[in-house]
Parts: sequence; structure tokens; C-alpha cells
Amino acid sequence: MKKTIYSILLLLFIFTAKAAKVDTLQVFSASMQKNIKTCVVVPDNYKKSKKAFPVVYLLHGYSGNYRSWAKDFKELGKQVDQYGFIVVGVDGNYSSWYFDSPNRSDFQI
Repeated sequence: MKKTIYSILLLLFIFTAKAAKVDTLQVFSASMQKNIKTCVVVPDNYKKSKKAFPVVYLLHGYSGNYRSWAKDFKELGKQVDQYGFIVVGVDGNYSSWYFDSPNRSDFQI
């Protein structure tokens, strides 16, 4: 009986616990003339708060994408809630190295 009660309490805690919000946005790039997918993670209290939050921009590695940090770093939401900051994961294309090429329009940010 105790085990059942503890299990129910644990489930209630899991489903009512605060959690950072992860969202995907499309941001239009004027230089590339296309939308770029962007992952944004905001703390649970973001909408209720009137304070300004610091923003951390995380760049993925060679073969990653805009959601790599949110997907691979399981503690990201917890850290965002605990320390009160916003994370933005941008998409630098598969192998661009975030290089802003003056010659290739497909490699401009």
C-alpha cells in the first residue's frame, strides 16, 4: 500500500513540477532570404517575471543542428530553471562552421 501511495505521489510530482519551456521558432534571414530554425529554451517563470533574463547562444558542432543542445544535454531545462537564463540554439547548417561566405549565398548567416 505504501509503495502505491509513493508511486502516485511521485507521478503527481512529475506531472506538476515546473519545467523550462522548449520551443522551435523560424527566424527569417535577410541575407540568406530564408527561414532558419532556432531552438529557444526559457525558464518556467519567464512569462510571470518582469525581469530581464540573460541569453546564452549555443552553437552546435559539425554534424549537429539547432536542437542538438536541447536534445543531447538532458539537464539543460533544469539549469535554465535553476539559474534563470534563456538558451538559444541556432542552426549553422550541417558543415558550415558558421562561416559567413562573401561568395556563397548558401553559406551566409
